[in-house]
Amino acid sequence: MKQTVLLLAGALCLAPATGWTEVKLPALFSDHMVLQRDMEVPVWGTASPGERVTVTLGTGTATTQAYPSGKWTVRLPKMAASATPAELKVAASNTVTIRDVLVGDVWICSGQSNMAFALGRAATAKEALASANSPVIRFFGVPKKTALQPQSDCESAWAVCTPATAGKFSAVGYFFGKEIADTQKIPVGLIGTHVGGTPAEAWSNLESLQSDKALNEVYASRAIKAASSPQSEPASPAPQTPGKPAEAAGISQSLPTALFNGMVAPLIPYGIKGTIWYQGEANASQAVMYRKLFPAMIQGWRKNWGQGDFPFLFVQLPNFGKRNDEPKAFDTGLTALREAQWMTLKSVPNTGMAVTLDVGNPNDIHPVFKAEVGHRLALYARHLVYGEDLLHSGPLYASHQIEGSQVVIKFAHAGQGLKIALPPVALPGSTPPPADELAGFAIAGADKKFVWAKASIQGADTVVVSSAEVPSPVYVLYAWGPDPAVNLYNSGDLPAAPFRIPAPEIP
Repeated sequence: MKQTVLLLAGALCLAPATGWTEVKLPALFSDHMVLQRDMEVPVWGTASPGERVTVTLGTGTATTQAYPSGKWTVRLPKMAASATPAELKVAASNTVTIRDVLVGDVWICSGQSNMAFALGRAATAKEALASANSPVIRFFGVPKKTALQPQSDCESAWAVCTPATAGKFSAVGYFFGKEIADTQKIPVGLIGTHVGGTPAEAWSNLESLQSDKALNEVYASRAIKAASSPQSEPASPAPQTPGKPAEAAGISQSLPTALFNGMVAPLIPYGIKGTIWYQGEANASQAVMYRKLFPAMIQGWRKNWGQGDFPFLFVQLPNFGKRNDEPKAFDTGLTALREAQWMTLKSVPNTGMAVTLDVGNPNDIHPVFKAEVGHRLALYARHLVYGEDLLHSGPLYASHQIEGSQVVIKFAHAGQGLKIALPPVALPGSTPPPADELAGFAIAGADKKFVWAKASIQGADTVVVSSAEVPSPVYVLYAWGPDPAVNLYNSGDLPAAPFRIPAPEIP
């Protein structure tokens, strides 16, 4: 009898404890995934409290013990890029095997509708899809979800790039990723997390909105307003019904932090190379605030990810709307938003800005010329991230001097020299700029009464601006308006960014 009791006790000790759960991983860890090269790769999940978990990929291995909460995290040793499929194994009381894993660079593709714009709708979709069988490119699409608190997972899976999968993925993301894969000869993972019509505050974390007093006050009041709206988040949110989308439960996609919580937080701390971003239309009416909001959002992402100041490359908004017949001193809409984006480029390290004023559509806020946008982002990445010695940016205002009745303007990124050129695509509904003289420059004296100016290229990086109507110039505008006539390019066929003189103080 005594022996029987001891045997029974031993068997109970070997049996799973109450509440035992199998080891599990987030959706990001699925077949066909791409892991980030050249860094200690975070892998995480859940298991029974105290359970020993071992993660292996090739010769790399890492072991840990699940916390009392059941959560666990390891970091695999650094790995070089590899297009040879491997298996990631996670072993505890059960074993999870993830197949067809590549190692390369992972890029987040985020923003609003112009990032969500699918490849199948792009101007060059037919040609692009015909060559979209690219096994080294992989896609992960984050489903739309809003949330009041940061989420730990999402419902999705990685997919290999084929014409079928590429056609549904972000066009800008695809063109960017393909150029990186082709030029760097590495696998590329693209994570699409984007929702049309959404402001940057919805993609920001709480800490970033609290980082500045003005931001905190503005977005706290918006959160209160959204909470009191019958079509938005209830003042006392009801518990979520399992399987019911958060948006349907009343959490507005414009609510500050809602999309960060639902669609960015589940990705952290997955190893990434950087982010490409196409957003701003939804913030055009708050362009001055965007000067602080956009940098705060970027820094917030970087802080949460804990991977340093990773590259953040963004699209300066394209032309859209009615062209100004007469020059205007200031525009509080898209023009001012573009300026806020330029200010972010100047103030936030490791950022890049693709100028797209020549590939938009004045009658459609969703232009179809996405190949040019993806290419210009890729140029920035190839230089800033991958170290290629190439002309990666359009001309940017650098400095100026007033010499009598003329304003002499110097540009950075002129390449082999500034030139007059026409847009690379025929813009629907837009009057082409002249092919023989610079357009888009306006000038004013102290009275701020702007007139169109005569501008000429004088030297590789210099433009001289003047007008007989303004003998003592003080102010200059370039490409200042919703759909400006622009034809100033560099030798790399990249357009100059809009600017005004004097430029506003960067916050």
